[in-house]
Amino acid sequence: MLRMVEPEYPRRAWVRDIDGWIDLEFTVTEIGQTRAIEVTGAKSRGWFDRAAIEAVEQWQFRPELKNGQPIEHRAKVRLQFTREE
Repeated sequence: MLRMVEPEYPRRAWVRDIDGWIDLEFTVTEIGQTRAIEVTGAKSRGWFDRAAIEAVEQWQFRPELKNGQPIEHRAKVRLQFTREE
């Protein structure tokens, strides 16, 4: 990974002391950008979707190669949201 942006903890979840995780699946393009980001699972669904997707939209990957050529591929990630004082 060339660039990773941490998701911002949603204020409305923070003040209610809600934590959780979110699973995302997405496409990494031939130039290493993310697209077609989908929520595939979550604890506390709906609280962290937007923050997680907005962060992953900014990620930048080193393109995967096949026969020396960059290819598009699918990837998965689980992001944790744990409130720490």
